[in-house]
Amino acid sequence: MKANAVFSGGGMKGIAFVGALAVADQRGYEWERVAGTSVGALLAALVASGFRPREIYELMGKFNFEEILDGDFQKLMPQVGMLASIFLEKGIYRGRALENWVRSLLGAKGVSTFGDLEPGKLTMIAADLTQNKMLVLPEDLVHYGIAPEDFSVAKAVRMSASLPFFFEPVLFKYGKTASYIVDGALVSNFPLWVFSADPWPTIGFRFQGETDSTKIRNMWDYLQALLSTAMGGHDKRTLSKLEAQSIAVPTPGVGLTDFQLTPGQKERLYRAGEKAAADFFAAFPDNH
Repeated sequence: MKANAVFSGGGMKGIAFVGALAVADQRGYEWERVAGTSVGALLAALVASGFRPREIYELMGKFNFEEILDGDFQKLMPQVGMLASIFLEKGIYRGRALENWVRSLLGAKGVSTFGDLEPGKLTMIAADLTQNKMLVLPEDLVHYGIAPEDFSVAKAVRMSASLPFFFEPVLFKYGKTASYIVDGALVSNFPLWVFSADPWPTIGFRFQGETDSTKIRNMWDYLQALLSTAMGGHDKRTLSKLEAQSIAVPTPGVGLTDFQLTPGQKERLYRAGEKAAADFFAAFPDNH
């Protein structure tokens, strides 16, 4: 069955979506168009480039995600590096290692720019802090004087996944001006609306709401709580309209930036995604 897929943001919890994708794959789903925010943008890019669910899981299962934490100040001044990076570079980590990793993955499938994909195949959400607006990639690039088909998909993923304070914003220069681009979760963490006018049915992949309070023990806990509240606030008010067309995956105990997940934890996330998808398709058999 042909359908569209939309993935929400959620950091390391995104591994759970791979399990859900595997179930959809087993049921014969083919994704016409895909979209996502933050880690959802990464998964959408991989799917659009031809990666199968099992390939994605093997990549994420073997990869040490701490390799994308490319902070200079943490190495030089471990105790004060976090604050120094935030105040001097607007983020703890640079984000270049993330972009390079994504570029190498997509390159293995022959994908470099949006021009290497079918028109409209892939959509990502980012936020332009300078112009205080949502950025829909790649279509909005024309407003910056850039041909969408010439733009790097890996760069777009980095823009969509630049979690404020954690990763440095992407300085997007055009003409004589420039914009700071950050994580699209600030403006639309679950962009199910992207394909509202599309003839194909759309299935969303999101995380089940968790009511546990956040323990704030230090500045980074505070910043994460601030971002999580901002990112999830809009979605929590609109989820009732989306539940019937989205797979909700529970991910208790896993945070946005848990880059030290063990193989066992990754496996549990994957299995949680499998179960959530199986329950979804059992409840809505007409989707198949």
